Amino acid sequence: FNRIVKFKNFCSLSNRIDMDSETEELLTKTGPSLAFAGAFATFGNILDNPVLLQSLGSEATDLTLTWKDVNVWVNKRTPKHFWSMRHYEEMQILKKVCGVAKSGSLLAVMGASGSGKTTLLATISKRLKGERQSGSILLNGKEVDKKLLSQISGFVPQKDMVIDTLTTQEHLRFMAKMKMDRDTKTLNRRMHLESLLADLNLTQCKNTRLSDLSGGERKRLSLAVELLTDPPILFCDEPTTGLDSYSAISVVEKLRLLAARGKIVICTIHQPASNIFDYFQELLLLVGGRLAYHGDIHDAAEFFSSLGYHCPPTYNPADFYLNQLSIVPGKELESQSKADLLCDEFAASMYGEYLDK
Repeated sequence: FNRIVKFKNFCSLSNRIDMDSETEELLTKTGPSLAFAGAFATFGNILDNPVLLQSLGSEATDLTLTWKDVNVWVNKRTPKHFWSMRHYEEMQILKKVCGVAKSGSLLAVMGASGSGKTTLLATISKRLKGERQSGSILLNGKEVDKKLLSQISGFVPQKDMVIDTLTTQEHLRFMAKMKMDRDTKTLNRRMHLESLLADLNLTQCKNTRLSDLSGGERKRLSLAVELLTDPPILFCDEPTTGLDSYSAISVVEKLRLLAARGKIVICTIHQPASNIFDYFQELLLLVGGRLAYHGDIHDAAEFFSSLGYHCPPTYNPADFYLNQLSIVPGKELESQSKADLLCDEFAASMYGEYLDK
């Protein structure tokens, strides 16, 4: 019965996107499981949409994404006896987090596990569902709604959902039909796909099944899918997790190039190597849902030094910052006091005062 329902949805979707013969061939090959592949599809490019440009102001190509006093609460189940009724208590995940990202910047969001990195990324991208939240998300100084932000941004999840029997080219071709403007000519679409494959070093594996791709290749393919509509804002959830050093550098290098082309690129990242960390321009540190630092990546060392925490010359700065913010087992109270002090000092510093403006 479920397959029948999916197939009906698939047929409905097929009619809406006005498929060509190539797409029909792909759908015949993969079956109705692709019916929901375009559930979050966006159409067109911001630069070609006068309505979007007008809503963002005259300088729409130079974007500034700002978030102010972002709070998020979740319901956490508390341990009870097995015969008791389920009991939940509310827990605050993010606590008045502020931040800003501008066109041309590559921002790293870092913190220990459970610090709220992924929650923050989901919140500022308007993709967080079912949780109580407060705060403001602004684009060029104006409140931005979920629909608009989804139209002008791409989101690369930590884990992809694909049909492993498709080849790289087939998957990208199908997603292009889902996401790109339906009025785009077939020749232009093909040229755009070939350009993306070349830019992300995927040409050599375009005829390889997704099940046979390496971790780095799959991550670059996920990135290519989100770049089909050339969004000016890109969110990436731990794009280097599970990758070897070479693949991780390759992915971050591509993200830096995208930022250099004028995009806002925001990534959560977990303990990057020093050579990967150096690719980022801006840094945001979280601890226990609070903001511990946000600003130029090179100013972070100066901020920590001003509080008496000096990073050794041969030490990985990313590891050093995370070590200062970590809650050490057996020294929970001492570590928490230190983390709270760092957050308070940042809020009172010139960096924190700048965010409050």
